[in-house]
Amino acid sequence: MEYLQIFSSFAKNYKLSMRGFASDNNSSVHPLVMDALLRANKDH
Repeated sequence: MEYLQIFSSFAKNYKLSMRGFASDNNSSVHPLVMDALLRANKDH
């Protein structure tokens, strides 16, 4: 029973700590910037 209480507490804290995670790998890019990147990398 004590094991379940510890695990439950850990799981709740883990979920809370993951909430709101953001990464620059998920950021947007301006269309003109993306166009410039595509043109610069053409034929490479």
